[in-house]
Amino acid sequence: MRTSDCHVRRNCVFCGSLRRVCAMSDWLMIAIGFSGGLAIWFALRIIARNIGMMAHTTAHFTQKGDCTDAIVRAIRGAKREILVQANSFTCPAIAAALAEARKRGVFVSILLDRGSEKQTYSELNDLPQKGLLPFVSSQHLRLHDQVLIVDRETVITGSFPFAPHDGKEHA
Repeated sequence: MRTSDCHVRRNCVFCGSLRRVCAMSDWLMIAIGFSGGLAIWFALRIIARNIGMMAHTTAHFTQKGDCTDAIVRAIRGAKREILVQANSFTCPAIAAALAEARKRGVFVSILLDRGSEKQTYSELNDLPQKGLLPFVSSQHLRLHDQVLIVDRETVITGSFPFAPHDGKEHA
């Protein structure tokens, strides 16, 4: 028997035939390799997400009333910087969270539109007393989007106005 014959002749695991390659074993090996590769890929994605190497997205809806809570949680978790752009700013909970962050040494910058100066229940006049100096844009009457950027890592955006009643009345 030659050395090459040892590698050529073996019994197939599935059908028991003495031939070099059984079609069933070929496809099974491909399937095992493919599914093993997928399992490793999914495991690496989970690990990367858990150690902060991958971005993740979370959606919040006003019907549940959790938008204000999510915004306040993000503000409380800030370590370095919070950037805010809003067309209205009437929510005392968000204003208080921003003031707390400012007291912790977090840089807070707020950009509001001209319309916020005339709003009823606006927090604009109370912000300087809390150590926050908002910039009111004189160029634009309305800044439609609400954007909050925390530590250049977390972005909160959407049509949810920074107002206390919006968790119940807006869709």
